[in-house]
Amino acid sequence: MKLPEICCIAVSLVLMSSVTLPVLAVGNSVSKTEIFYSENKEQKHDFPAEIEQDGNKYSLADVSYRILSEKPEIENVRETSTTVIENLYSKSVSEIPQTKTITVDGKDYQAKFESVSYENMVIKNRQADVQTTLNLTENEIKDSILYEYDDIDTGNTVQITLHKKSVSDTDEVQEKSVEFPVVFHRYDSEQFLINGKLVTVNRGDPPVLKEYFGDVKAESNYANSNGEVMDIRWNGLPYTFNGEALRNATATLTETFKVYAVNYSDTVRLPDTEGYRAILSYCTDVPEPTGIVTYEIEATANYYLVPKDYTGVFVGIGILIMAVVFAMVLVVIVRKKKNQGF
Repeated sequence: MKLPEICCIAVSLVLMSSVTLPVLAVGNSVSKTEIFYSENKEQKHDFPAEIEQDGNKYSLADVSYRILSEKPEIENVRETSTTVIENLYSKSVSEIPQTKTITVDGKDYQAKFESVSYENMVIKNRQADVQTTLNLTENEIKDSILYEYDDIDTGNTVQITLHKKSVSDTDEVQEKSVEFPVVFHRYDSEQFLINGKLVTVNRGDPPVLKEYFGDVKAESNYANSNGEVMDIRWNGLPYTFNGEALRNATATLTETFKVYAVNYSDTVRLPDTEGYRAILSYCTDVPEPTGIVTYEIEATANYYLVPKDYTGVFVGIGILIMAVVFAMVLVVIVRKKKNQGF
């Protein structure tokens, strides 16, 4: 090969070796995914307009959103409930329940006792079941009695009326003694006229012997009594009245009565009185939604490849073409000169 041809080929190779060809990206798009939280489900995520990856630039094309979950915000709200105990006679409650079930929005919660307070009140419509049993003789039994009832709630004594409910036999008897006056009429110096009988005078006590006590009773107002005259004693000295010699005495009559157990009872109305009511407070924390919802949102940004600037490449190709043309011109010139005898 002649020198001019070699030079042309060498120039062409050098020019070709200096051309830079574009490097194509592996893919034409990439995606970026971010998860964020917001109280607004329409919240947008701020992605960069362009990114670089593996030496390539990508431009943001679009962003899609997907709600992964939503979580309502919950806060504890203090709920209070009260229990009122009426008609207390003092500022005290015998037993306070330490818990109470309260219902909020259809759900039961256990509230704990917190405090107690008291208010004055008038206790009305007070009643008491009162009964008593009395041992009475037949002539003492009545349909109703006045009874003094000790009101344990107030400490006062109240007079009430009780009615007879039942009468029962007992084995008991009761003895009662009564005294009544007796006037002895002197028949002569040695005798008294008693119940139509002449009875010898007894100078001491009793005025007459016991065998005549029945006659003394027969002349008295107790003639029909089942009792017995148990004693007679002088009551003063002899005296004269309307020309008749008299002397007063006192007789003692003892009667025996059967005893009955008489039950008196009633539900009685008691007077109104001052008292108290207790207010028991119970509290608990109840979780309730605040109305705020936190959304878990997935945002996906799609990026597309930005084409590279190929101006330099096209210039290199143009130079290469020019070099080839120049080389070919040189070859043609050389051959032409050769043919002309140079």
